[in-house]
Amino acid sequence: MNLTDLVFDLPQLYNKPSSSSLLDTISLLTIDAPSWNTITDLTPPRSASSSPIPSPVPRRRKVDPYGIPHYLLTILTSSLVWLPEADRTTIHTATSHCIASRAGRAARPSFTRTFRIPLFKPERPHPANTSQPQSKRKPKRDEKAISISIHEPALTGAHSLGLKTWASAPLLARLLCGGCPTVSALLPRRTTVTNVIPTSTKTSAIAAGAAAQQQQRYGVLELGSGTGLVGLALAASGTASGLGLGGVVVTDLSAIADVNLAANVAANADVVAARGAPPMAVAVLDWDAPDEADLPAERFPLIVAADCVYDRDHPWLLARVVGRWLERSADAVVVVESPIREGFAGEIAELKKEMSEQGLEVRAEGWEQGVEDWGEELNEVECRWVVWGVPGKLDRRH
Repeated sequence: MNLTDLVFDLPQLYNKPSSSSLLDTISLLTIDAPSWNTITDLTPPRSASSSPIPSPVPRRRKVDPYGIPHYLLTILTSSLVWLPEADRTTIHTATSHCIASRAGRAARPSFTRTFRIPLFKPERPHPANTSQPQSKRKPKRDEKAISISIHEPALTGAHSLGLKTWASAPLLARLLCGGCPTVSALLPRRTTVTNVIPTSTKTSAIAAGAAAQQQQRYGVLELGSGTGLVGLALAASGTASGLGLGGVVVTDLSAIADVNLAANVAANADVVAARGAPPMAVAVLDWDAPDEADLPAERFPLIVAADCVYDRDHPWLLARVVGRWLERSADAVVVVESPIREGFAGEIAELKKEMSEQGLEVRAEGWEQGVEDWGEELNEVECRWVVWGVPGKLDRRH
């Protein structure tokens, strides 16, 4: 049955329904922000040489313009004179939020949602071989999953795109946390992290105290972190520490890093600590001035980025930042995942060229299906992932 078929069965204002009846109905019609858990629990990503597996997208019911929207507008514009004054205000506010929730992500007010990242049992390392992708083997699922709380402010003001969790973020989080054996086999491993410098006053870190923060080692850098989901997943799952890479540094522009990104890291500090992982760090990294970033390590063996190429200047800017901050060891890698949006295929191809000019080669690549909640409905989007590394024979004896 279509949702519009139920409109006339809902409480009608001419019957003067109670406050509780109207609030229950408004709650029923309010669309919660998705966390795409049905997507992150699906089959492993595919490498470039294997067939993609479509991911079913949960479909919202179609709404006739003269059905639910008209019903909600009727409530919003009604004086509701038969109800107590305090209840009228509550109902009108709830109706406004309901209408916003049905208008897509751009109109939604600030909210917090939870992402569940499945955990996978670690596998023994396999030699890298892009011609024989390891992703044909399904990773062994652990019985547990980590839950990460992500706050997303209303999308207003400059740099608002960095306040949203985009489709490739939960996919890359799963990819890096054991969801794809090909990628897992290519991640660097360390017994110690030696490229450490003291954390400065310009770097915001979630730590027990200044002394612990000074001693912390960081081996993972996320660029353009936005809401921080990918970096949080790497830390909270124990993936970064399990590889011997130490802590995770998440970065973005000051307007994003100093407020919402830092708040999300702080909100999930207990989740990170529960897995025995080191505390994370939050830092400002402006791609226009990569040398001016004040990061708690000289270089990083693992750099990750999700959905950071959506402008014609982004490929060379991202590649330049990678060139500045990537450790030049044989097993150091960069893992980037991007949705293939209409009109931006050229930027993805340009990124490969720019990475090559930074002296990096493609070690593996593939695709997977994600979902985007930008519009009124969840829409399926294809996402491409690429692993770059320094040319040369891999040495796992670090």
